[in-house]
Amino acid sequence: MKLQHFLNTYTDFKNKSFCSRYFTYIEVEQELKNLSPIFGLKEEGSTVEGRRIYSLNFGTGKKRILGWSQMHGNETTTTKALFDFFEFIQSEESLAKQFLNNFSFKIFPVLNPDGAQAYTRKNANQVDLNRDSVDLSQPESRLLRKAFDEFSPNLCLNLHGQRSIFGIKENKQASSLSFLSPSVDAKRQITEVRKQSMRLISAINDSLQAYLPGQIGRYDDEYNMNCIGDYMQTCGVPTILFEAGQIKDYQREDTRKWIWLAYITVLNAFAENKHKLGEWVSYLDIPVHEKNYFDIILRKAKINELIIDIAIQFEEKLDNNKIEFIPRISKIGGLDDFNGHKEFDLEAKNIMINGGLLHKTPQINEIWTTIWVENKNIVLAQG
Repeated sequence: MKLQHFLNTYTDFKNKSFCSRYFTYIEVEQELKNLSPIFGLKEEGSTVEGRRIYSLNFGTGKKRILGWSQMHGNETTTTKALFDFFEFIQSEESLAKQFLNNFSFKIFPVLNPDGAQAYTRKNANQVDLNRDSVDLSQPESRLLRKAFDEFSPNLCLNLHGQRSIFGIKENKQASSLSFLSPSVDAKRQITEVRKQSMRLISAINDSLQAYLPGQIGRYDDEYNMNCIGDYMQTCGVPTILFEAGQIKDYQREDTRKWIWLAYITVLNAFAENKHKLGEWVSYLDIPVHEKNYFDIILRKAKINELIIDIAIQFEEKLDNNKIEFIPRISKIGGLDDFNGHKEFDLEAKNIMINGGLLHKTPQINEIWTTIWVENKNIVLAQG
């Protein structure tokens, strides 16, 4: 598979209906109903608030793939990439036809419609569905379990989005994408099932490193049976966690492209049986990412005679169907081992805010949208 070809032609497959971090579930439903009949749209059940949950069922192959996105309602990037994948599948690309011949797919584009509509991690009952895989206290969790039991997949794809706080310690890069082969027990033993998902993740990493050098991370594999990936891999089904991170714009349109390419790469590897034949040890070479990033760091800010670093993290807030990124002070000082997606060197100069000189150390959670340094304004708010 020539990845560069798909990179060059990505815009041909990009679904133009979703281009921001937030879109309503009504928009999702409309787009699902506009899809080609080949996708086999099926109403699987309903949410706590009565919204319909759909699956797409397509392909005629022997290998069965179960996937789901927006288990956390505010993680939309993998969903956008799924709609790009659906555009690809109905194209004339030979690889798309191979996928349809090799695989049978069952995909839940949005597992948590209530959370998606409200742009919240949890469902309407304030339950994290990714901590409900054993308890099955929520209707959304029960629907996914029913699909898992009845569909009997050979591979599961658990599609998420991560916060902008993760980075790679070794090279100080942000963790743009990250993956995990979940543990199957508290000892984190590397079983054959884990090796299969490790091999597939290694295939993704090998392909994308040329384009995202040093920017791909690995999630910590602490075991929690109530997490869906841990549960399914414990049941003997290779399961891969995808996490879409922060690259450039905060709408994550760039990240979306790389997630789409990761979908194509992992499916091609699965079709070629690399889950059984490839190398798995290289998975362990992917660095475990850490919480060592902030959205903004102001270096060498002068407040009276004190020179300090100030970290700002955006709070995401849904307002009038758009996401506002509200810049709040998150950490003051002790930032030598942290990095910012944006950094400003204030060169030990005084800060002005709200028209006056800043004379005291700010408080955690204070909102700073704009500061002035020597009559030059620095806009911290993100559009």
